[in-house]
Amino acid sequence: MSKLLFFSQDIIDAWSEGEKIEIKGNQLTLKSGPQGPTVFQLDEAVRFIKVSGGGADAAQLVGKIKTKKQLVELGAEAYMDSVIYQDTPYDVESGYLGRSLGAAPGAPAAAPAPPPPLPKVEEEKLDQSQLAPEGAATDEKLLTDFLLKNL
Repeated sequence: MSKLLFFSQDIIDAWSEGEKIEIKGNQLTLKSGPQGPTVFQLDEAVRFIKVSGGGADAAQLVGKIKTKKQLVELGAEAYMDSVIYQDTPYDVESGYLGRSLGAAPGAPAAAPAPPPPLPKVEEEKLDQSQLAPEGAATDEKLLTDFLLKNL
């Protein structure tokens, strides 16, 4: 399933100035992101902010995003930063609804997942007699002798 994102016109303007995006026709390429460059198919849309004048939101459109095509199908009238639907005026934010098309062509693949952790190797428990031959000084004995002589 492709991801849908709303890009406000203000965000697009800011990203264009910062050269973070590239737009060709109705495709926006986000140059850097968590998965590398990503391409979005754009459709003109509006985000419903509030009912103008503080009236009731009978159609429950506040917070929703509708494309221009959906507004026409609903019979809503859009003008600049306003939409009138069933005699209710709404303040809207203009922008675009972007449908993710995936990684940009020629973009490097995302970094592979880290390898699984190595299995734990149980340490072999050795008896002190296995470490030092008979009669040889052990670390414990050497430390004891050193402390007795120097304290």
